[in-house]
Amino acid sequence: MRTAPKIKGSRRFYDCTFLAGGYDTLEESASVYIFKETWDRLEAAKQHAKERNNGSNQAYTTTLGGMEFQIKPHGGAGVAFILINPYFTISIRPAEIDFNLSVTYRSRTLWEYGAKNARAKAWGILLKEMKPRPRENENEDADICGWRRVSVVHYAFDFHSPEFTGEIGAEMTERIICHSSIKPRWDFKVKTERGEEEEGYIMGTSTRIQTLTVGKKNELEVQIYKKSDEITEKSQKTWMYKIWERAGLEPGPEGKHHDVWRIELRFGRDYLHERGIDEFEDFEGKREALLSEALKNRRLTDRSTDSNRRRWPVHPIWMQAIEMAGNAIELVPLDGHRELSAEVIKEKIVQDVKAALRRYNVLETGGGDYDWATAQNFFSKILLEIEEDENHHEKMEEYCERYKYVYAPM
Repeated sequence: MRTAPKIKGSRRFYDCTFLAGGYDTLEESASVYIFKETWDRLEAAKQHAKERNNGSNQAYTTTLGGMEFQIKPHGGAGVAFILINPYFTISIRPAEIDFNLSVTYRSRTLWEYGAKNARAKAWGILLKEMKPRPRENENEDADICGWRRVSVVHYAFDFHSPEFTGEIGAEMTERIICHSSIKPRWDFKVKTERGEEEEGYIMGTSTRIQTLTVGKKNELEVQIYKKSDEITEKSQKTWMYKIWERAGLEPGPEGKHHDVWRIELRFGRDYLHERGIDEFEDFEGKREALLSEALKNRRLTDRSTDSNRRRWPVHPIWMQAIEMAGNAIELVPLDGHRELSAEVIKEKIVQDVKAALRRYNVLETGGGDYDWATAQNFFSKILLEIEEDENHHEKMEEYCERYKYVYAPM
């Protein structure tokens, strides 16, 4: 392990409250033998999904290790089978590939159960259908050790800080202390002439800062971004609200939260391998040191009169993350294991229908004003076509599969 530099924290008072910290993404791969009966069963399930595929690549229900999954009709990029459920995504490749199994743990699974329990659940299921494949070690002996390796680890710290919302800006890139080969950047949203927002990143000036990023994804990327905005505008993972509220954060208007910032450390395989991190147990055993090294070697600072930027004091929000690097999180039980809320999806459908109705009205009336009779004609046409659709049952089956893990309690 490399050592982190000595640092000092800023002494200024700062409005910043720590809310939560923990694993947000975890990907593992393994070298395994898939039992023949398992392979044949998955092949049949994939064929069943393929026969029902109408171009949407919709997955259909099957089981693996006694747990329900959905299997995609196509693999792709050398992958034979892709299985998903609310907890994991499993990718299985042919046996001639060395590390032929990949497991990606869903964010909510990690926040609710923790990485240790999530992994126990996953491998308890998988090892009913396969077994570890011995790999040759340096002495060319068959060795059962080293059959698993960690590929990607994301670790996050969440803070509530209205003050940071007001402070973040382009000049912060000049306050990032890191190796000269690493280039910090900030991402932003800017309004177009039509009043729409577009994303981008430059080294300049903008009005609405979204994220500050340091590093590269395949190595180590450290990013601070406004998680509260990311939830409402993109991911819709409103289940994080319960975790924040458990820490004492009061919800804002309409039950939403604002001014929540996340510092996320994204460790890639190359970075981990350079530090001797092969399996997840290696990372967990050195977690505090790895997090501290990452935060200290890519750190946000406060300006000072010192001519040496490397001696500038660490920003208060960054310092809190460093202090919390070794603390275990308190896991939060969440009602019904669903990545997305049914209410959020239904509201999006309503908005899409409203937009479609307006477009239909313009085309039907030749650009005239909104017309109630035209609206009635629109919905009557839809209902009649559904009634007369010979494939209605198959389409409903597809949508049931699509939203299975949205409405179904776990």
